[in-house]
Order: sequence, then structure tokens, then C-alpha cells
Amino acid sequence: MERMRMKRYWSFVFLAGGILLAGASCSKKSKTVAVVAEIGGEKITVEDVTGQLSLQGRLFGSPEEELAEKQRILDSIVEARLLLREAYREKLDRDSQILAFEKLERPLFLIDALYFKEVRDKARLSNAEVLRYYRIFRNDRCFKQLLVKDERLADSLLALLKKGARFDSLAAAHTKDPISAPKGGDIGCFGWSRKPPGALLEQTAELKQGELAGPLRMPEGFLILQCYEERPAELPDLKVFEAELRVLLEPERGLRRSAEYVAEVRKKLDFRIIDSAARFVNRMQQELSTIRVPGQPERYSIYLRTEELTKSQREMPLAVYKGGAVTAGQYLETQQGSAPMTRLVLDTTERTRALLFQLVFRDAMASMAASKGLEKDGEFLRRLKQAVENQMASMYKSRIYSTVRFDTARVRTYYNAHPEEFVMPSAVHLFELNRSAREDIASLKDSIRNKAQFLAAASRLTNRVRLRPARGELGWVEQHQFPELFAAASKLKPGGIGGPVELSDGSFSLIYLEAKRHARKLPYAEVKNGLWERLWTEAGDSVFGAWMAEQKKKVKVAVYPEVLEKTIDRKYYAKLKEWQEKLKEGSG
Repeated sequence: MERMRMKRYWSFVFLAGGILLAGASCSKKSKTVAVVAEIGGEKITVEDVTGQLSLQGRLFGSPEEELAEKQRILDSIVEARLLLREAYREKLDRDSQILAFEKLERPLFLIDALYFKEVRDKARLSNAEVLRYYRIFRNDRCFKQLLVKDERLADSLLALLKKGARFDSLAAAHTKDPISAPKGGDIGCFGWSRKPPGALLEQTAELKQGELAGPLRMPEGFLILQCYEERPAELPDLKVFEAELRVLLEPERGLRRSAEYVAEVRKKLDFRIIDSAARFVNRMQQELSTIRVPGQPERYSIYLRTEELTKSQREMPLAVYKGGAVTAGQYLETQQGSAPMTRLVLDTTERTRALLFQLVFRDAMASMAASKGLEKDGEFLRRLKQAVENQMASMYKSRIYSTVRFDTARVRTYYNAHPEEFVMPSAVHLFELNRSAREDIASLKDSIRNKAQFLAAASRLTNRVRLRPARGELGWVEQHQFPELFAAASKLKPGGIGGPVELSDGSFSLIYLEAKRHARKLPYAEVKNGLWERLWTEAGDSVFGAWMAEQKKKVKVAVYPEVLEKTIDRKYYAKLKEWQEKLKEGSG
């Protein structure tokens, strides 16, 4: 059995939990229950398997891939049920650790139940919306963009455009995107085969030729778009389209709805910041981290001397709401270990309210869920029970592994017998700037002369948005990770710039080589701890495998693979393959 952590949904907090023993689908039980396995008369249904699969929110490229994942999930459920039988026999449901786990997890699963009701269900695309998008994407749309840093400038430029100003002239003069600027802001055409970023998809999907959108707030600044052409386009089968559309849009809709609902809760709870307390905390953030030594300049520590606060100062309400408060001491403790220059200057703005609300998020949301009667919700109770039983199964499995007795001399023997396994491969330290078009990379390569220019361009322009704050840094890259980039970097000297490099996904990259690292043999001292753990785990796996085999003899286990096979929609995959082949023909 592998330990799985339950997917958590509120994007701005980290909650705990686990699930393994049955499905987590929130759909209602179907009238006809298809049984895919039986363990001593206990039935595992198709819905148990597909419920867990639905938590992954993923698409598969082939029927074989989907079937293999469903089989893996089924195997894990069978394993867990066998463990659970023994766990109940050992009365682990009364174990103090299990009871403590349930007490800790209950409010977190209650918050999840609130998420399902107020966010997930309301963020889902209706069938009517899917059909609307299907009609919309019958045309590709071509856009020009104008990107500026200042919102007021964006507003004034939009006003000029509405009065008839030429888009390409304003883009050439004001846009901060060096790729589209020489082309009058032209960024090409988008549609189902070349989708705009998810943040823009919904806002630009229905733009007609000549229409403007914006200013749209983006990480890079404020964006104005103009649709200058519409072209007829081919679409995949509706089933293929719907599956991709839901994966593309529903997560982002969920994030937006999450933020909206939390704002609603804060308003309902009348969550307010006390201005005088905020000013006090700002002074304390500086005063309690200041280091004064006679004859030396003042320095600032990452730690705050909160022990110097009086009881009344520590308990001073910083933010209040119906049902509780955030105190000055509570907030200052969260700043321990943070760099002084990164600490937020507290005020009464929305940004500060959102930050402080996170400190009471769990209690506030659990209280809100309880007020809606979700403590009696069947789905909540089922999911909590599954998490507790999963913990029981994990505890019992740990007991099996604890019986392993491992001779540490085997570690050195294995190391000496398998020298080829203990080699650190060669690697290159890379910065990358990735774009969709070869011409973009070629143009950038001509204009970039040094590392500083490369990093500045990557921080604004790389398609890997998550790497922009890191200025495109990939770190140490081995051959198996990015074979194309590794091959190109191998021909450069440190400090060199290479590209365009075509990647397997059809995009192109410009790279800056920071350094090279040659392959070397790892000494025993560096690997012994990790190797010991690996060999011990392998020994434990062997013991556990023998235990599982014995259990399957004692308890009648029947698996019906033909039932699992019937859950695969092979017609869907035929349509998907047909669409993928059309895309290949079009790109060729």
C-alpha cells in the first residue's frame, strides 16, 4: 500500500489528511453498482476506483494509460482493505494516536466539505457553458497586445484606442514586450489548437474582430488586447473538447471562486484591522529585531525578541471578527525567521486583511461549515472515516516493516559490488528563455549580449511563467531531464549563450550556460545513509509482499479486470487520436 495524501483544495492554506480505502467521489451512488473486486465478501465498486481517479484532475493520452492507473488504484484499495481487516482485529481504531488523528483531521475535512459546497460545485462548467465554448472556438482569433506597467497609463491608452488611435502605433511606442513591439503588438492567432494562457481564455473567447479587451491585470503589468481577425477553425469531437476544456478552465474558476468566498466570509464575520494596533506591530517588527552594540552601526536580526513584550502587548487585538481575534503577539510570532526587509507593513487595506485572515482561517471556516450543518453531511462523514481507516492501515503496515532486521554490513558490500550506481552524472547549470516561435528566440539572441540582459529578458518573457521570478534559472540539469538543452549546453563554454534549441513539445529555447559539472564517483560516506534506507525498504517490501501473499490465501480475494476494462471509453480515445493526427498534419 502506498501512503497517499488527500488533495487539499483551499489554495492559500496547507491542511493535512489522507485517503486510500475507497473513492472520494462526491457524486451520488448509481443505482447499478458494478463490482470490480471482492475481499472476503466485501465489495469494491467501480465508483470506489473512479472516485479516487477524479481527485487527480488529469487527462490520459491512451486507453492503456487510463486502464493502468485504474488498476494501480484498485491494487492499492485491495491492499488497504486487507491491512484494515487486521488493524480492526488489533483494535487500532481505539489507539490513542488514531483518536488524536481523528480529532485533528475533523475540522480540516469539515472545511473541505465547505469547499465542495461553496467553491467546487459552483466553479464547474455547466453543459450549456461547454456548448457555448464549443461554438466560440469554431473560429480562431488573432490579437495585438499592448503591455504597460502602470494602470493609469493603460486606462489612458485604452481611451485613445476607443477614440480611433492606431493600435500598432501605440504598441510600438509604449508596450513593454520587446517581441511584439516591432510587429505593432501582433502576437498571432489563438484558438483551440493554440490556446491563449488560461487567465486570458475566458476574457478573450468571445471578442469579435475589431473589439478591445482590458486593461487586464497580469503578473507582468496591465494588458490591452485587440482582436484584428477571425478565421474558421477545426475542432475535435465534443467529448474530447469537453474533457480538455474542464481541465483547462475549472481549476482557475475554482481559484477565483475560492478568493470570492473567503472575501464573503470575511465580510460576514466583520473581519476588521485595528489601525492603532497595526501601527504598534509595525514599530515592534523593527524594534524587536534591532541589534544595538556600542560603537557599531545598528543591525537587524531575522528573529524578533517577542519575550520582551508585556502580557497586555502580546494580547493586544490586532484584528477582530465575530467569534475571535488575531493578537499582536500571534502575528509577531509568525514573523520569526523572516528577513526584515520582507516583512509587510501592516495597514487597513485589503491586502493586510487577507494576510491576517489566514491566521484564523481554519477556525473561521470550520465554524462557518458547522453553521451550515455540514457536520452531519454524509459525504463529510464518509471522507473522514476513510481518512481515519487509511491511518489505521498505514499504522499496521508500519508494524509489519518494523519486524525487519537489517544487517548494516550489507550496505558496504552492496556499494563495493555496484560502483556504477554511485556516480554523480555530469550536469550543466542553465538559465533558459522559452518561447513558442523560433523567430522570437532568434530575435532575442541577436539582442542579448551578456548574462544581465539574458536574465532581465527571461524574467519578463519566458513562457515558463513559474520561472520568471527566478529569471529563468533551471539550476543543475542532467542529460535525462532536458536532453535537447543538455546537448546544446555541452557545446558551449561557461558564459556562453546558445539557441534556438527546439524542444520535444515544439517550443524553442535560448540558454545561458553558468557552469559545467563533470561526472564523479560518490564516496561511501556520502551515500551510506540513503543506501541503508533504500536497502532496508527493499527488505521491508519483501517482508510485506510475503505478508500480502499469505493474506490473499487466507482471505478470498477476487478481482474482475473485465469490469474495469468496461469503464474505458475507447471511442473517446479514437476521437482523441484522430484529433491529434489532424494537429500533426496541420503543424507539418
